[in-house]
Amino acid sequence: MKSKSLVVSKKPYGKSEIPSSRTRHSSGNEDMVKPPMKWSRKWTRGCLALALLAAGLAIWHFVMPAGSNEIITLSDGHQYRFAGTSWGTNHIPPGVLPYLADHLPNSWVNYLRAKLGPRRWFTSPLHTPEALVIWLEPTGTSANVPFAAGGTLGLQGVLVDKNGLAGSTPSFANFLSPAGESVFNDLKGPPGYVFLSFPVPPRRSRTLECRLQEIAGVAYTVVRPDLGRLKFPNPLFGHYPQWQPGALPAVKSAGDLQVRLNNFGRALSAGSHAEMYQFSVTFESSRDRNEKWTVAGLEVTDATGNRISQDVRNSEGPDTYGIYGALWPDEAAVRLTLTLKRTSGYPASELVTFTNLPVLLLGPSYAPPNGTSLTNSLGGIPIAVRNIMTDTWHQRHASLRGAYGVELETPTHPPGVIADIVEVATDAGNVLTPPDSVGPYARTYIEYHQGPAPAAKYLNVNVAVQKTRTVEFLVRP
Repeated sequence: MKSKSLVVSKKPYGKSEIPSSRTRHSSGNEDMVKPPMKWSRKWTRGCLALALLAAGLAIWHFVMPAGSNEIITLSDGHQYRFAGTSWGTNHIPPGVLPYLADHLPNSWVNYLRAKLGPRRWFTSPLHTPEALVIWLEPTGTSANVPFAAGGTLGLQGVLVDKNGLAGSTPSFANFLSPAGESVFNDLKGPPGYVFLSFPVPPRRSRTLECRLQEIAGVAYTVVRPDLGRLKFPNPLFGHYPQWQPGALPAVKSAGDLQVRLNNFGRALSAGSHAEMYQFSVTFESSRDRNEKWTVAGLEVTDATGNRISQDVRNSEGPDTYGIYGALWPDEAAVRLTLTLKRTSGYPASELVTFTNLPVLLLGPSYAPPNGTSLTNSLGGIPIAVRNIMTDTWHQRHASLRGAYGVELETPTHPPGVIADIVEVATDAGNVLTPPDSVGPYARTYIEYHQGPAPAAKYLNVNVAVQKTRTVEFLVRP
């Protein structure tokens, strides 16, 4: 995808647009039209060179980096300098040549690549979740020295604001190869641009600093804690409002559902010790006391526009949920947005049943059987269920009949709607659905390790389709 900045015309001359010379005959009023000139190779190369020069001069001050000129030297001898920053989801390395390579017609870029060979400024755009990307460019005598095969780019960095407050999560540097591949280890070939990605930059700080460290080994042990400090203007600096947190516990309504947020705070995950937000929430429905609800998705945002979000896959405990990551630590308040769904006590209007879904039978060749799909709709939303068996080992041991699955598909999934498999039963009435099958996240696939009984011929599948509900809290992080 092309970056949208300064637009360079890509329209070539057509047959009717080739410049022609018109001269006035000295003895009359008739125009004498000279035949069009043929485009020679020298003429084409000359025009290409002039176009490159003109475009380069025109955009020079838009893409030249402002900030640190410190040289970073790694233990393997490779050196890097600060090249600039970019923000968004589609990034090109800063500099005139990468900018031109991204904006010139593909035919021109292919011509230059064929003539000049692989060059780091011909890399494809880098695609990331929304983030501030810091770019480093190889420099010095090692700028074209290939990496040792299988090496690792042992570099990480942390952002620091103007007050010296550091972000809690470091970013591991990645290598953008001349082929446009983002690589962390198993390096090979000549050096290319190096980048560090920060999804939560401090937007209130006019200047930023990236403190670099060199790391080594599978445990990423820090071997040089103060490798370098890159200072640069903050491209996202601005003046933002200040939010004020509310007191906890707090109760919000979502229709006939009361949502109580009991607590909220930072924590470290038990396994990876990654930083996260953790909170406890309980529900009470005035419609039906047998209803059960859960958090299906959550988002945390701050007043400057930073955000982290995720679907909830598993709760951290009874009524306890978490989201990995953290916003900048000096924000007075953050907004917690919860997306909620029902997990039991569904009204009849939210249920649809698929009947007579055939049980898969294995053939004598033990080939993977073809699944059967059934389609239906609820509230105008098309839904399909399909039976599948993907476990090759069980396919070859027909007597075990294990790893049998039922899959749910919603071809057009409108926003704010979730579909779940609620129950699967055989034609003999045996319920196959595990008791905890409907969890916090959309249940679109259920696997049965024992499979249906050999005598079963059909399955009946109950599916719930519901509109989600949303509540928001302003809390102290």
